Amino acid sequence: MGFVCGMLILLTLPALALTIVVTSKPQFEVYCLRTPKGGVCPTILFDPTNPNRYKMIGQQRETHFGAFVTLYDTRNRIPVFSSYDIQFFREVTEARSTWYIEPQLDDPRGGSHYQKPQYPPPVQNLGVFQAVDEDYEGSGYDKGQLLSVVHADTDANTTFTLTNTVPMDRGLNQVWWRDMELAVNKYMDNNCTKGGQMVQRPLFAVTGAVPGGRMIGKGRVNVPEYLWTAFCCHHKMLHQWVSKAHLAPNDNSETVLEMSLRELEMILNEQTVYSQNYEPFVIFGEECYTDINSTHIYSHQRI
Repeated sequence: MGFVCGMLILLTLPALALTIVVTSKPQFEVYCLRTPKGGVCPTILFDPTNPNRYKMIGQQRETHFGAFVTLYDTRNRIPVFSSYDIQFFREVTEARSTWYIEPQLDDPRGGSHYQKPQYPPPVQNLGVFQAVDEDYEGSGYDKGQLLSVVHADTDANTTFTLTNTVPMDRGLNQVWWRDMELAVNKYMDNNCTKGGQMVQRPLFAVTGAVPGGRMIGKGRVNVPEYLWTAFCCHHKMLHQWVSKAHLAPNDNSETVLEMSLRELEMILNEQTVYSQNYEPFVIFGEECYTDINSTHIYSHQRI
């Protein structure tokens, strides 16, 4: 796992606003999969031509510190990945009209609690480093969450931040990707340890986006070429960590591919945003490379 000293973390707290600069690996690991061997974290990307391009935005739930963290690309104004422990399984059908922004991305003096764009006091330079609602208007794309609300618990509002959101093909977002999420939920609910004294945070996922060649919002916001996700959980019958991954082109092809964690990492490391990094991109690492190859969870291709 890579670590970049001085990576900015924005913590969203229910009662107390706090911003810290992470200077050690243990500080970042509070957001990662917890195993008996310690924290297992995704590689943090670094752009040598723009050291301030990527920001780590951490969200705190009321009952769990470091519940999820997003690596945000301020140049493309989309998240690269969101890494999260899964607290809840739900099926959500209602539409969402309110989306939030992270004030400190654009204004160093802004509050560290996510807020509505128009909420006073106004955010200075709003939209310089992050997407805003107007970027999505008339684009034909959905606001697609990386950390889905179907995995959120009582503080589901944290998933409705635009820093956790990418322009997503409507059919993929509303049908095929959603069906995959629900199938993964069902598998984990039936087969994965829910927690206990020996296994902390046993249901974990990382969902990301590969930048593409299209833009919306007058050239401000990148439209990902692919969406990807991987989970790692402690299997209650096998008594070991297991994983599975999915990849989908961000279009109307109705395609969601199922693969192993290693296969997904190989594909991602061939993409520019990952290959230009100073080290290979790793999602979970060795602890989670056991693939449940005997089990098919979900895949779909148009006939």
